[in-house]
Amino acid sequence: MADMDLLIKLFDTLKDTMKDQQNAHNALLSNQNDIGNHMKTLPIEEIKLMLKDHSKESTSDIDSCTETVESKSDAILEEVKEIKGKIKNMILVVIVAVSLFGIAILIGGIAFNNVEPKQETVSHESIKKIIEEYHKQESERKE
Repeated sequence: MADMDLLIKLFDTLKDTMKDQQNAHNALLSNQNDIGNHMKTLPIEEIKLMLKDHSKESTSDIDSCTETVESKSDAILEEVKEIKGKIKNMILVVIVAVSLFGIAILIGGIAFNNVEPKQETVSHESIKKIIEEYHKQESERKE
């Protein structure tokens, strides 16, 4: 008997589940019909025109932005080229200055090494004066 009651309960549960599922399907079909009917009332032509206008406006905005970006990037590239040219000139000037400085040092070193020291000619009279001065200082010290 317990088995029979269990089978009856299972079939009742199955029957209730089938009813709930049938009600859910009916609600789903009803909602789909409502959506279809609502779609029929929408102003499709107006929406198409609005989309076309939006497309034209966005295209013109994108085109103007593209032109602005291209003109700005061209200006930036010109500035970069000018800076690059100035840097090249500065490097060239530094190289020339260092080269000239090195050549000047080289010429100065060669000229310094080639100079012969001059021998002073001392006259006989100046030697006598120095000796006399020396003797005077010696005699003053002794006194």
